[in-house]
Amino acid sequence: MSKTGVIIDEHQQYSSETSDRKVSTRKNRPIYTQTISVKRYHKIPLRTQQMLFEQVFKNGKKIKQAAKELKMNYSSAKSLIHYYKTEKRPVPDQVKKLIGQKKQASFCSIKQNNQDGAKLVVEIQLNHQIINSYNYYQKLHNEVKVETI
Repeated sequence: MSKTGVIIDEHQQYSSETSDRKVSTRKNRPIYTQTISVKRYHKIPLRTQQMLFEQVFKNGKKIKQAAKELKMNYSSAKSLIHYYKTEKRPVPDQVKKLIGQKKQASFCSIKQNNQDGAKLVVEIQLNHQIINSYNYYQKLHNEVKVETI
């Protein structure tokens, strides 16, 4: 009769790196020891997840940059964001608030000038790069002329 047993080193610490386990088998042969490589997984704390989502969604940082600052694996951070965003995994309430938030557009105050020379430049930016820019009053005045004709 053959028996297969697993011997695990009890003093071994859990880590995210690979660890060695010794497996001894006996099948009509002398006992021999074989070392196999086993990947250990660790759970990312909820607070770290919140900080990751806050940096990515609120502050607009890249996933790689946020993961580096939080000292976590980039692939773990990327998969967390992907799974929560596509709702493949149940989302904790603390994280759900950060995902569902819409970014507020930035704004600035306007100084009142005389109406004839009024100038308000609207700039549309994406990732700190100006995509479109136009004078609001000039565009408004041109649209009014087109409609009245």
